[in-house]
Amino acid sequence: MKKIVILAAIAALTLTASCTKNTVVATPQEDAISISAFTPAATKGQTSSSTALESFYHQFNVYAFVGTATTFMNNIPYVYSTSWAYQNDTDKKYWPQTDAINFYGYVPVSGYATPTITSTTQSLSVTVPTASAAQQDVMYAKCLNATKSNRDGDNTTATPASGSVPMVFHHALSQVNFAAKNTNSLIKVTVTGVAIKNVKNTVSVDFSGNATTSGSLTDYAAVLDNASYALTATATTMTTNDHLILAPQSTATIPWDPTVTSDATGSRFAITCKILDAATDVVIYDGVAYLPATFNWQSGKNYIYTFVFGDGAGKTPDGDNILDYITFVPSVETWVDQSNDVTM
Repeated sequence: MKKIVILAAIAALTLTASCTKNTVVATPQEDAISISAFTPAATKGQTSSSTALESFYHQFNVYAFVGTATTFMNNIPYVYSTSWAYQNDTDKKYWPQTDAINFYGYVPVSGYATPTITSTTQSLSVTVPTASAAQQDVMYAKCLNATKSNRDGDNTTATPASGSVPMVFHHALSQVNFAAKNTNSLIKVTVTGVAIKNVKNTVSVDFSGNATTSGSLTDYAAVLDNASYALTATATTMTTNDHLILAPQSTATIPWDPTVTSDATGSRFAITCKILDAATDVVIYDGVAYLPATFNWQSGKNYIYTFVFGDGAGKTPDGDNILDYITFVPSVETWVDQSNDVTM
């Protein structure tokens, strides 16, 4: 299942420029290139729920090209203190009279994602770490064919901010969240951990959202909001505060085969749980439940998986069903003839 959250908020980035010739003369703002930044969806919960870019990052870097040959802006830092501005005055750029410019921006700029940005190729590559707290929300933006007279360029649906270039930042990775419920009145279920096993950890995403996945098979454990969850019939989201942000899987992964106990590479969910008989509190299972799964994640999508403990509860690591009803096969033994002679 997937849920896409679309929000809209605008962070207006303004810029004032000046030139000197014995005395300071302020040039009109419209002669300087300024940028407005948008984020179209919520990012990692532990960062912020706002969509103003400065709530996530205080810097993004910009490339710009005139046509397919001229580099106009080369990895220029745009930073936020109390407002957005060029980090270095020497990096300021002014609008050409007629030339169209293609702008490309990305975050983070700290080395988490490796940018490849030329006039013809734009992509971000990242290897996602296993620790949820170390995962970052990689985003990219572009505004093509912007001119001095039409600063929106091809971003016709964006809201311009005082003549600034509208840069809509899109999420390069996939977000994953978990919920669970128990619909079986005969059992009590407590969940203390959730993980995804054996998905690719490295991806390259171009600025149109196309993902190419590679790298090693990796396990990712979610950080749950609470130490344990006693499930009810109503689904409870367990990762409200800390989501997994993982590499999009451009092709379906190969699921774990429970009939092959030596299958160490198949993709699956791993749910740490304790299951009791509801009437007697006898322990039915206490351990990790595996669920075979395939993943076909796309960039910028938030996938919410709800585990339903009903007639089933997954399988043991050995491939056995965790919930097996006790059943009976009745039969009646045959009478055994015993011959006895009775003397009259």
